[in-house]
Amino acid sequence: MTLKVHITTESSNRELQIYRYLKGVESDHPGREMIRMLEDSFKLRGPHGIHNVFVFPPLGLSLRAFQDMMPDGILDQPIVVIALQRTLVALDFLNGVANLTHTGKGATIKLYFSNRILTNLKFKMFMLVISSLVSQMKKFL
Repeated sequence: MTLKVHITTESSNRELQIYRYLKGVESDHPGREMIRMLEDSFKLRGPHGIHNVFVFPPLGLSLRAFQDMMPDGILDQPIVVIALQRTLVALDFLNGVANLTHTGKGATIKLYFSNRILTNLKFKMFMLVISSLVSQMKKFL
């Protein structure tokens, strides 16, 4: 299990409500399986007050960590396509089925590019991949 200990209870109360809401959304939408659901939560008293603690199933290797393991830090196109496809399906579940939109300060999805990696040719390939994904996503919309 993975524990997320919040510094303040105030900000975590809204997050806890959202996780509880998500757990109750029943759907056979494939994006639901791609969302890490809250297993449990409890309060922990510490020297600086009470903290909410969330219990989650463990995550695997992050895409960024996987990218760091690749030669030259470049992910192969099939990996990028699968990652983007799964992200779009998960977002479709959150926005379309669960009716949730991320409006917080922190970005939960980050794409890293550098001038060395993203040449004009690679940018065109990237745009073709995105176009292909959008076409494939029409069946879920």
